[in-house]
Amino acid sequence: MLATLATLALTALLALLDASRGFDLQLDLESPAQGANIAMRYDDGHGFGDEAAVAQPLRAGLHRYVFRVPVAHVVGLRIDPGIREGTLRIGAIEATHAGRVLRRWRGADLQPGGGIADWHPEASGAVRFTVHAQTQGAYVAIPESALQAPTLDTSDLAALALVAACVVAAIGFVRALGPPLPAPRSSVVLAAVGVAIGLVLAIASLAATARPVNPDEVSHVSAALYYADHWLPPAVGDPASLPSYSQYGASYLNELDIVYLVAAKFSAALSFTGLDDVLRLRLFNVALLVLCAACALRSRLACLAMLPMLCSAQVWYVFGYFNADAIALTAAFLLTIALATWLERAAPAGGELDWRWAIAIGVLIALCLLSKRTLYPYLPFVVGYAALRSGFRAASGYLLAALGLALLGLWFYMGPPHPGVRALMPSADARRALALVALLFIGWGAWHAIRRRPANVVLPRTLLGAIGIGVAIFALRVAVEIGINGGPGHKALALNELAERIAAPIYRPSMVLSSNGYFGMVLAAKGLGLGRLLFGEYLWPSTVANSFFGLYGYLSIWAPQWMYRAQYWAAAILVAAIALPLARRSSSRPVLAIGIVAALLTIELAVLNSWVIDFQPQGRYVFAIVPIVGVLLLQRDLDGNADLLDRTAGRVARLSIAALWLLAVLSSALVALPGLAHQ
Repeated sequence: MLATLATLALTALLALLDASRGFDLQLDLESPAQGANIAMRYDDGHGFGDEAAVAQPLRAGLHRYVFRVPVAHVVGLRIDPGIREGTLRIGAIEATHAGRVLRRWRGADLQPGGGIADWHPEASGAVRFTVHAQTQGAYVAIPESALQAPTLDTSDLAALALVAACVVAAIGFVRALGPPLPAPRSSVVLAAVGVAIGLVLAIASLAATARPVNPDEVSHVSAALYYADHWLPPAVGDPASLPSYSQYGASYLNELDIVYLVAAKFSAALSFTGLDDVLRLRLFNVALLVLCAACALRSRLACLAMLPMLCSAQVWYVFGYFNADAIALTAAFLLTIALATWLERAAPAGGELDWRWAIAIGVLIALCLLSKRTLYPYLPFVVGYAALRSGFRAASGYLLAALGLALLGLWFYMGPPHPGVRALMPSADARRALALVALLFIGWGAWHAIRRRPANVVLPRTLLGAIGIGVAIFALRVAVEIGINGGPGHKALALNELAERIAAPIYRPSMVLSSNGYFGMVLAAKGLGLGRLLFGEYLWPSTVANSFFGLYGYLSIWAPQWMYRAQYWAAAILVAAIALPLARRSSSRPVLAIGIVAALLTIELAVLNSWVIDFQPQGRYVFAIVPIVGVLLLQRDLDGNADLLDRTAGRVARLSIAALWLLAVLSSALVALPGLAHQ
């Protein structure tokens, strides 16, 4: 442990020292030939000598080159194309230091030198020029290119401290799960995880990282880049945040998600590698998958809980490009194994307060709350599971709480989806009454579960402390948001006004109900019945099911239909193999029941979102089902019998998981990778 931490600390220090004495130059260049060397020459006060150059092999086609300039100060820069003859095109040039943009130039801002001919600036900001065979010493000068790499400041040290704290916390969490598993028990699962990580790395490291592999990646990356120079979330419409706004006129920075801050600091810590910012952000998600694999190597419970993540190539896919879904899945997975490990070890003394586990579980609860809202249904489920395992088995309490949660989800979508759009429940008083009834049912259910517990069952103080810690962290983030943007109503009006100014015309709030607006917006308000959404021409269920297992790129790279059908059957057999043994035993039925309710709540919210707000039939909106199935796999008979997977049904489950994993490998290797490489 100490050796690992020392190595990490030394690596971080060397990275900082390296970053402090240089900077990166990123160049987009299109060339008709390859084989020569393109060089970035710098004048550090002694002229453009041969030793003052950084070169890379020239490649045919459009590529992004990143040059690491090893000095802290230059008075000028120039580009030596290296090609003997041909027409080249230069797009944007960007100087960065530790993930922070120092200066940008357009190709049209550059100046030709050394006999370059046919210099043609383009309206897009790029420049096209020709090098002839008789030209000697052709170069392109970069005007006003004096640069000084900034020295380390408080913000840099704080970013390093944040990344180091996350790494240390991750190492400590993995070690707390127990000694490594014996190889025969874990080798098959770990080999499967290894293949998944390899395919995810292949997707993440696609050569054209300047080109997103998902339509949302540009917005996610732009949101993270805002935090390269900031620590607090922006006010609505902050000029520094405007690049992160999509054609919808919305930005992920307006959510409560913490991933963009952490990923930006992680990316800055890797800036010394010379990789571009898109790839560094993708590697953040890859690192999350590696963390899950490390937990599976360490813990039998984690090994079981990770099996559902191996069943869908779409799950692997979200770890291969930068987005907010990967950290949500990781947080849910870590919360599952943290709670399961605590329950297994604390069963004899469940009423004692263990601050170590309370803090770990509480932080993970907060991380789930500060991740994708589509995984919110998992949180009440996993807390209910922990309560059941702690001895709170009053079925009426869970039934009342489930009803309250369903009503709460319905309440969320009853209001107007946009200003000026009629609400499904027009009366504001009725909506408030619905919210109060929902909260009443949830509180009533909790009271029932506590009051009707057996006499020998004590309150799980560790679990209650963890919930308190998680809610407190979440409340702090909400308080910061209110301090910057005001209350929810004020922020919603500001977002609406901004969207009206900057959104593409078809997405503007004033256009959503018109014939010129986007067809998928506010379908309920346009009079579309829920039946048509589910069973008519919109094909919501089949599209969601397909994209749950594998739909890539700009939602245009589909697997063959036979593959989807095989995945449906294998998944149905897996669900049956898990559910039937649970249903046969009275002590396990409550866990199965709350799992089914949580899955239905997940589907309810996804359907309502597509019907009321925006038609988004994507499998990632029901990803909460993945960690729910993981918990059901972990479920042991509450009387202490053997694991379900050690029985006959377990063999069927293992075969189903193996089939789903194999289909996921085929989907990733034969559908996703070729499709993404050529889209």
